[in-house]
Amino acid sequence: MDVRAVILVGGAREEGTEHLGGLPIGLLDVLGVPILQRVLDRLEKFGISGAAVVTEVPASSVPLARGSVRPGMQWVDAQGAQFWRAAEGAFNDFAQAGAELVLVVRLGAYAELDYEELVQFHLDGGCRVTQVSDAAGLPLDTFVISASRRNDAAYLF
Repeated sequence: MDVRAVILVGGAREEGTEHLGGLPIGLLDVLGVPILQRVLDRLEKFGISGAAVVTEVPASSVPLARGSVRPGMQWVDAQGAQFWRAAEGAFNDFAQAGAELVLVVRLGAYAELDYEELVQFHLDGGCRVTQVSDAAGLPLDTFVISASRRNDAAYLF
């Protein structure tokens, strides 16, 4: 199964939140490794074949992000309303390239997920869109979207 990921670094609900020292939280180190790098490593471990990082910060201006960029990975920097259009564009690119499922992960605080279990849950339920929640039932900004459901993705973005 072809599963891809769109990773959103930024896109905060309120202006000026989720930044520390001028950088989005997703680009900061957690025990010496940027959150973005940790998420990319986990996705790779679970066989997620490609990723697009959509961020408000250009890769060239973030020393922590340079080591995170991998062959075949897209890095898209977009500001304001263009951020969400870029995320939708990345989703559409993956759908047109043959992806069957697309994970959408908006980085904030770091959370480790079992992506294989998440994908299986999505498939077993015959869902169009699956959102991840924590143990208390609070929603996290992580979704699985069937690639054929472009309207659902557009609504989400």
